[in-house]
This record gives sequence, structure tokens and C-alpha cells, in this order.
Amino acid sequence: MTSFDQSKFYSDEEASSCYAKYRPTYTDQLFKLVIDFCGQTGDGTWDLAVDVGCGSGQSTLPLASNFKQVIGVDACEQQISKAPQQTRNVSFRCGASEDLNFVTSGSVDLVTVATAFHWLNQDRFFQEADRILKPGGSLVLYSTGDHFMDHLEGNRYLEHINIAGHIMRYHPASRIVKNKYRNVFLPYQDTMRGELEPLGVPMSMAQFEGYIQSLGCEHWFQPYRTGHDLPGEMARTNEKLQVVIVVMQEEMEREKGGINGSVVKLSDSYP
Repeated sequence: MTSFDQSKFYSDEEASSCYAKYRPTYTDQLFKLVIDFCGQTGDGTWDLAVDVGCGSGQSTLPLASNFKQVIGVDACEQQISKAPQQTRNVSFRCGASEDLNFVTSGSVDLVTVATAFHWLNQDRFFQEADRILKPGGSLVLYSTGDHFMDHLEGNRYLEHINIAGHIMRYHPASRIVKNKYRNVFLPYQDTMRGELEPLGVPMSMAQFEGYIQSLGCEHWFQPYRTGHDLPGEMARTNEKLQVVIVVMQEEMEREKGGINGSVVKLSDSYP
């Protein structure tokens, strides 16, 4: 499968700052499943975990309590520069996910990839994972699910503006995430797949806006496709998102004031 230059994805300072500030970490339930799976076949030493495509460390730091050493790897220097550096047994490196030449062969207990597998050259990545994993080591791929609001009308409008659709139009590999990795082929005999129940993450309206903006970064696509209008599409999408945020804030203010109004319709331009 064709891969893209991962170093470009969040190379812009504003984009990487938005990612570091607004991307939430993953749930304790998920990490418990990862550790339990790793423990089924590993040798019990828990020496080293490598988190590939780590961004600014959201999926890396939670591994620190289980392993003697954890290394987060990302191709983008801006992402690595935003990763926390104060955890004693966690380090971060800038490098390609398909060329982990700084890792000794057969030395890794666990390799993880969190919501980044669709960016990789998968064949080359599997070869490199095979090289660095210990016998009985584990490779775990996982991702976030769909984005939704715990607000009927707000969620309906979020579906209408279809942010994922904009991204998939210009990067079809993103469909892997939308399809929850169901069609990913793993070249191994002992595999398992699971889906967790949706778990809401409390966010303010401003945090939710920042999170959505971190999903649709125009800088991903500029080096690869010409003649498209993704930056314009994302700008228009964010303008629409402002509508939902303003109206929901007004509705919450009315509820605080004890005024029981009807559900506000956010726009007449969608079904």
C-alpha cells in the first residue's frame, strides 16, 4: 500500500500545537486489554514497548507503568517537540515507522500503533515489527471510533457537516479508521480483534472545536494532491462548526437560567 510522507502531517506549528492541546488520551479499559494481550504470550520481562506514530505522546505515556522502558516514535519533528519529556522511563524519537534502526532486533515486548496505521507503508512496517519483536512479543493496532456529541441536535449537525468524508475524499486510506480496522489483514496466525463500547470524553465546546480541527489538517494533503480544495472545505466546515458551538452554548445558558425552551434547530439547510 502506498504511504505518504508522515513528516509533513503536523509539520506546521499551529497544527502540532492543536494536536497536543486537544487530542485526548485513550481509555484505561483499552490499555488494560493491551497489557492483558501482551501478557498472554510474552516472557514476562516487560522490558521495552515501542509506540509507533506516537504524535505528542497521548498513546505512549500510559504504557510507562507497565514497562521498564517505553519509546515513542513519530516522523514529524514538531509532534515530537510537543511530547512530555519528564517521565523517567519514556523517551521520544523522530523517525520513520518503517525504519526503526535504533531498536535492536528481538528486543521489544510490545509494538503499538494508535490511530496511525493507515498512514504507514504496511508491508514495510510489518517487516520492521517482525524484526524488533521478541519471540512471543505483541503487535497491537488500535484506533478511535466515530465522533459524536451527547446532544441530539448537535450530533445530527455534526453528522451533516461530515468531517470524515472530507478527509476520506483526499486520503482514501482513512477509510481504514472509519471501518474500524475490520478489513486490515494481519500476516500472523495468532490474532484477535475487539471493539470497546463508546466512552464519552468530557469536553467544553472550545475543546471539542479544537479536537475537530486537529482531525482535518490541510497540511496533510498539500504536498500530494493538486487541484483540490481541501483547505477551503475544512475552512467552511469549521465555520459550520462554529454555528453548532454558538447555538449549543446559548441553549446551555438558557438551561442554567431555568428557561425551558424547545430544542434549537441549528440550520434549515440540512434534513
